[in-house]
Amino acid sequence: MNRSGSLRTYLLTRVALAIPTVLILLTITFLLMRVAPGNPIQAALGGHVPQQIIERKTAAAGYDRPIIVQYWDYMRDALTGHFGNTITDHVPVTQVVVDNGSATLELALTAFLVALAVGIPIGVLAGRFRDTPMDTGGRLFGIVIYAAPVFFTGFLAQLVFGV
Repeated sequence: MNRSGSLRTYLLTRVALAIPTVLILLTITFLLMRVAPGNPIQAALGGHVPQQIIERKTAAAGYDRPIIVQYWDYMRDALTGHFGNTITDHVPVTQVVVDNGSATLELALTAFLVALAVGIPIGVLAGRFRDTPMDTGGRLFGIVIYAAPVFFTGFLAQLVFGV
């Protein structure tokens, strides 16, 4: 059995599957923003804004055009990296993500490093002592950590590491 290309095939398959996944997520996001009841412009501006301003902002955002035209523009802009401006203060969305995304990126990288530091040793031990209580404990630990609600594990982490 020749398995020399199995990792390459796996990675190419995962990348190929990521493309339709992103397109489906973009489509669902578009539909939720356009088809959901209510006007997203009015919701963003609040209830105390005159109707003329809401209509002007709705036209400026393109919500008055046919839905297929809106979808085409949305997909083109999203795939080229242009996510528009915020409704209330007209700041580019990419700028908001860059300004406010550093904390999220820091948290994600820290979680990734902790997962590697904990997961690799447990996986190695479970693999080395296969079908023993150490293996069962490692698998059970992985299942519990994976299934635990994020808010609960976050609360526990605050209690343990927040001192």
